[in-house]
Amino acid sequence: MEEEITLRELIEIILKRKKVLLFFVTVCLIVSIVLSFFIIKPTYEAECKVNVSGIYPVVGFLGSNTSSVLLNEKTDNNSNFLFETDQIDKDVTAMLSSLISYPYPSVNNIKEEILNPVVIEKTINELKLDPKTYSYKTMKEKISAEIIKDTSIISIKVKDNDPVVAKNLANSLAKNLKDYIVEKNKDYTDSILNTVQNLIKLQDQKIKNTDNPKSKEKLEKIKDALETKYHLLELIQESGIGSQKITIFQEALLPEEPISPKKALNIALSTVLGIMLGFFAVFFVEYWESTG
Repeated sequence: MEEEITLRELIEIILKRKKVLLFFVTVCLIVSIVLSFFIIKPTYEAECKVNVSGIYPVVGFLGSNTSSVLLNEKTDNNSNFLFETDQIDKDVTAMLSSLISYPYPSVNNIKEEILNPVVIEKTINELKLDPKTYSYKTMKEKISAEIIKDTSIISIKVKDNDPVVAKNLANSLAKNLKDYIVEKNKDYTDSILNTVQNLIKLQDQKIKNTDNPKSKEKLEKIKDALETKYHLLELIQESGIGSQKITIFQEALLPEEPISPKKALNIALSTVLGIMLGFFAVFFVEYWESTG
């Protein structure tokens, strides 16, 4: 029958081998202090926030319904402008929509673009960072982005050993993300403008080649509808509406305290680890000597 070890005997064993226990605790503490204070470089995190309001396709602008409203524009009667659209205008809208697939960038889509090579490479070049240290691969590991719950705000966080670089990276990334999305939308609008312009030229040619008055009248109405679309698209592009949809909600500030290493936590964990290793060593030595 095995003998039971009492609590008193356990305490006596620990006190007898306390030097072994203290040795392991001390070693773990020294290693933790050296790593936390002298070896591991501090990491700082800077955060900026980008607000994304609705970005809508412009092909269906004015004509997708029987009537269209231009919001935020007030008449003398303090009401929104209301435009009635006829069947030809709706048909033209449907035709344009089928010809051109205009993107609908959601907040989530825009969040993913923060890791777009174009955005990252432009940021590296803009800040004149060492390409050996700040490559596309290493930058991806430094950057994180998330959508703040129940909002259209994207939080962009950047980690770096230099707090100034972390701040500059976050702000530059946000600016370049905005520029990239605006330019991308502008390119799509340009393609739509070119398509509509070609359709207008085609209608002109058809009108010239038609002698039938009714056919000519219908073709002229279609041309008028196309020209209306074209001018509206020009207005949208010239207004810079794309840049108004993405705004820098909050610029990154210079981080004052590093997020890692967590020195106090590391020391506490190393103390616990040292005690555990020490206890194991104490009882192993005691067992070895008592059974030898």
